[in-house]
Amino acid sequence: MDGVLVTELTRWGRSTIDLITTLQDLAHWGVSLIATTGLQFDLTTP
Repeated sequence: MDGVLVTELTRWGRSTIDLITTLQDLAHWGVSLIATTGLQFDLTTP
């Protein structure tokens, strides 16, 4: 399983659209995103 570890999800992208696009790309590639603080997202379910 591949994954990307970030300290805070709010610092990931320049905008909400950028963040959503990146999350969709990661899900398509089968890569998990793990944030050590803040919100958590399960990209394996709708």
